[in-house]
Amino acid sequence: MAQGPSPQDKDPVASQAGAEQQEQQQQYQFIAVSPGRETRPSAETRRLVHSHAQANYRRRQGPHHLQRRQRQTTWEVDVSPLLSKDDSTAAQNTSGGITSSTATTAGQSTGAVAISPVSLLAANRSDPFQSFGIEAGSRAHRLWDHVYDGTCAKFRTLIDIGFIDLVRETIAVSQMLSASAWHLVHWCRTEDDSGEDARYALITTRSLQQRLNNLATGTSDEVITTVLAAAAYANLIKQTQIFQVHMDGLAKILHHRGGEQTLDSTAGLRLSMFWIETNGRFLQDAAPRYRPPYRLLARRSRLDLDMTDVSLLSHGENFDTLEQSEAVRHICQQLRRLNHIMDEECTRRDLWHDSPFAVFHVSPILHDCLSIAHGTLRDEIQLRQRECFRLASILYLCEIRAKFDFEPGAGMLYGTKLQLMMGTEGLLPRWERSNNVFLLWILTVAACSATLFDDLRTQFVSRLAECIHAAGIANVDDFCSIIYDFTWSRGAFGPALSSLAGTIRL
Repeated sequence: MAQGPSPQDKDPVASQAGAEQQEQQQQYQFIAVSPGRETRPSAETRRLVHSHAQANYRRRQGPHHLQRRQRQTTWEVDVSPLLSKDDSTAAQNTSGGITSSTATTAGQSTGAVAISPVSLLAANRSDPFQSFGIEAGSRAHRLWDHVYDGTCAKFRTLIDIGFIDLVRETIAVSQMLSASAWHLVHWCRTEDDSGEDARYALITTRSLQQRLNNLATGTSDEVITTVLAAAAYANLIKQTQIFQVHMDGLAKILHHRGGEQTLDSTAGLRLSMFWIETNGRFLQDAAPRYRPPYRLLARRSRLDLDMTDVSLLSHGENFDTLEQSEAVRHICQQLRRLNHIMDEECTRRDLWHDSPFAVFHVSPILHDCLSIAHGTLRDEIQLRQRECFRLASILYLCEIRAKFDFEPGAGMLYGTKLQLMMGTEGLLPRWERSNNVFLLWILTVAACSATLFDDLRTQFVSRLAECIHAAGIANVDDFCSIIYDFTWSRGAFGPALSSLAGTIRL
């Protein structure tokens, strides 16, 4: 039976009064609970209780409580105060600013922060919170101590090269608290995600904006330290776009400061910029913008740092075979030197607990590999072969880095690219006919790679087996001898090579 509209539906005032009366009538309600051994209410019971509680809360709070609950999730830093009039106009049309990480956050802002903070304690573990507008509760100290507890190889490296000492004296301390909170939740998996990392990231970004608004502090070491800390955080959470935004902002700051060479007087800052940028470009497979600080690296590196500009060597070079490529010869020479150093060090000590070793010995070669002109699927065969070697060299260095700080799937970007390049028309048949040792080494690196997922790695194992049989290699010893003679570290990957050889029937 159809029912017409009630009088309350016709009169808005009566309708509102009726709704209030109905709400008062339904303010209390008996809820049946099934008997038995259940100690936890049923899902329907919990829904009813929750619904009544929420209705009562909304009635008391009114419609404006929703606005108070909205939380800011992003904050963009404006670098236009640093730019000239012409640059300011261009900056309005570009994304050269610096943004904090996007996340759910409580959006706390800091109070006034001293322009030149000085740590109140001179000890290495000085308390940074007394110099900044950050709540210095037990939780903040817990996050700060986590940076020092040794569970993160990246934190250990930043401590060793002096970056954390710089952070402790700047507004970047809140960014390190953000990184520490993220690491505890997403890497150590010892805590639930409460949005702390985003909250501290916003504190950093707002403090950074205050510095950038002042020409006296807009290009200071403190600002550069803070931007680098944010870029390092982007690397930690694998957000390449956030990393790129911060590096673009850093480029503008360094331009108005006078170039990256102005950082050479602060070794910790210049080394940190090199390490953080190299890590970020590795995640992108992009050429680094800044040259390595060879003078600073030479103090602790046993590599032959001859300052070769591999980017210039590789662009426009002509060669018929990889042996004739100057860029390839340079990388081979550096890899052989690195293997020799690692084999010596492995006989003396547990090398893989020395995280800074990767900064001074692995990162310079990785920087060179990333700087080589990248090949495409449509290039001539020689350039595609060089690209395969470049990708395999980065995979090899990725495996070395994994000895210090293992990350599952860290090499997948390069393994996938290598697989695509190997599958291009005419590449493998020509290489196999020439019995080229480069092809054997490239496939061996990929087949041994623990940073590739199994489904991709097994495909390289199959291709390597076909290549070995096509080359007429009769036994395992001959195969291993070829690889060791080309370039391979016994101390780092001797067991992996032996295991691989055992899986391939010769």
